[in-house]
Amino acid sequence: MPNRQYTFSLPDEAATLIDAQPKSAKSQYVADALLLKAQLDAQKKVLALLDEIEPQKGASDKDSVALIQDARNTRAQQLIDNRHADE
Repeated sequence: MPNRQYTFSLPDEAATLIDAQPKSAKSQYVADALLLKAQLDAQKKVLALLDEIEPQKGASDKDSVALIQDARNTRAQQLIDNRHADE
């Protein structure tokens, strides 16, 4: 995918960080920082959504963390089982 050029202003602190990078690495440095920030923002959004989930009584004796861990473990085991079935 081709790169696009942008013209924008940065605060001195951010400019200093970019200027410290070798010329050939500046674009990748900025790209990595943007992608990391986007990932952190997505994680914060998911955590905020999880915080909004109201605990349900009676459905299980487990708390939400244990239920999520169980679901992840079950899905992981399904993937492993499917992988072994394909071999």
